[in-house]
Amino acid sequence: LVLRHPEEKSPVAVAEFITASQSVLAFSYFLESFRRAEAIMYGYGNLSVPFEVLIDRSIVLLISFLKVFNNESLSSYLHRCFRLVMNCSNPEDSHLLMVHACISHVMNSVKKDIKKLL
Repeated sequence: LVLRHPEEKSPVAVAEFITASQSVLAFSYFLESFRRAEAIMYGYGNLSVPFEVLIDRSIVLLISFLKVFNNESLSSYLHRCFRLVMNCSNPEDSHLLMVHACISHVMNSVKKDIKKLL
């Protein structure tokens, strides 16, 4: 888990997670443990929600981040994204975490799909 340094532009590694199980339960547990450690260090009233998270298109990561930071389902997230794209969002939509897919992973997937068609 890498975060942007508040004063410098370089990222800072803050946690590492190694697992043999790529599951929502395992990754959510890791994120919840990270949040508990944050609460212990800064107080439960000072927990922050990141503006955005960049992932590698993993559905496990997407669901886990939404669950832990937004208490939101995938369906709710997709509805929220649709509202934002259609420019009819609620005021609270912009205060929730946005999950972005890494463009290089997206382009690699598109390339593989196109190769299957050719």
